[in-house]
Amino acid sequence: SMMEQMPDGMTRAKAAMATFDDLIHQLPDGTRLGVRVFGHRGGPNCASELILPVQPLDREQARAAVNGVRVSSLGNTSIAEALDRVPEDLKDYSGVRRVVVLTDGEETCRGDPAASIANLAAAGIDTRVSIVGFEIQEERIRKSYTEWVQAGGGRYYDASSVSSLTRALAEALTPEQLPRFEILDDSMRVVASGQVGAGPVEVPSGAYRIRMEGDDNTERYGLIQAFEETVKLQYP
Repeated sequence: SMMEQMPDGMTRAKAAMATFDDLIHQLPDGTRLGVRVFGHRGGPNCASELILPVQPLDREQARAAVNGVRVSSLGNTSIAEALDRVPEDLKDYSGVRRVVVLTDGEETCRGDPAASIANLAAAGIDTRVSIVGFEIQEERIRKSYTEWVQAGGGRYYDASSVSSLTRALAEALTPEQLPRFEILDDSMRVVASGQVGAGPVEVPSGAYRIRMEGDDNTERYGLIQAFEETVKLQYP
C-alpha cells in the first residue's frame, strides 16, 4: 500500500522518504537515532530489518540508509515483529527511549502489536511507544492504535500529507522538557541530582528526600529508601 498514489501524485513511500529528509534536519545534533523497516521485501516475508543501528545522528548516513530502501508493492505489515526487536536495538542505551512506528495499514503477519508493546513495559524497558498512521482511512484501525499506545506511554498521530507527517514524526521524537530533581540527606544537603527520564543516579544506602520543581514552580518533596537496590520512581 505504500506504493499507492496520494492526491498530489506522489506515492506514500516517496512522501515518507521526503518527510524523513525534512525530519533529520530538525533533529538536534547528538540525537541518537536508529531506523528499522518492515514490509519492504515483498512476498510472505515478515521479517523487519535494522537499516540504521541506533547511534548519534549522522544526517548523511541516515538519509542514505532510508533512500536506499526499495519498497515492494506486495509487502507485509509486520508491526509486532519490529516491536519485538526493540530490546535488542536499544540494549546499549538507558533512560527513556522513544519508539515511533510509522505505518499506513494494520498488522498483516498475525502478530499482536498490543502484546508486543505491553511486553516492553512488563520487561522493565523504559520506552515511549507512539504510532504515526499515514493515510489510514478506517476508524477501527485508528481506534486500535490509540488504545495500544496508551499502554506504551506514547501517542497516536494521524497524518495525511507530507507536512502533517513531518509534524507528527517530529513531535513524537522530541523529548518533553522534563524537570530535574535533587536527592537530599537528613541535613538537607544535596547528595545527587539528575533529570527525569535520564539515566539513574547512585547514592549510598540510606533514606533520602527527593526534591523536584513542579510545572507551577513550586517545590515538591518525597521520601525514598535505597538499600543496595535500585529504586524506580514514576513520573508524574
